[in-house]
Amino acid sequence: MLLQRQLIRIRYQQSLLFHRYIGFKNVFKFYDNVTKIEKEYKTLEDVPTAVKINDLITRVQGHPELLYLLAFFFSECKKIGILPNNSETRTKGIRYFSRFFIKLTPLHRSFWTTCYDLEVACHKHKLHPFKINNIGLLDPKNFPIDFYNQILTGEYNGVKYKHIISFGFGGPNWEKPKTND
Repeated sequence: MLLQRQLIRIRYQQSLLFHRYIGFKNVFKFYDNVTKIEKEYKTLEDVPTAVKINDLITRVQGHPELLYLLAFFFSECKKIGILPNNSETRTKGIRYFSRFFIKLTPLHRSFWTTCYDLEVACHKHKLHPFKINNIGLLDPKNFPIDFYNQILTGEYNGVKYKHIISFGFGGPNWEKPKTND
């Protein structure tokens, strides 16, 4: 009887050691996977902005809610003087920080959260309030002028998104499509 108990105890200890060994091995696998993911994100950061923007435009094309949020973001940027063609001459006006934190930051956050939910984006993006010449990836200067102008009309490549109702006050100031005369 005593021998059986000792055998059971030894087998139990061996199984614990075995499970600890497997658990320890899994930690290394987990660490390897984390380092691989971090390397992928580092390579994503090294990609030129123009390539990221082209990829974003192609991913956003079929989603009217993302186009609406992008148009709303551009419209609010326009109100505080952040335009695609004035990146070197931008200045922080009296209402810059209040509009930036009250309007742009929530729009930026909701745009990227919706992108994560729709699996359009996979990592965090930041908005830089103190770098007025480059506020982040969604800075209007990073986008092509024709895309910027078309997005503010409420229709992009046949996708209409003027009808979308947002929660909160206001919405984008829609512009009339420019004709080539």
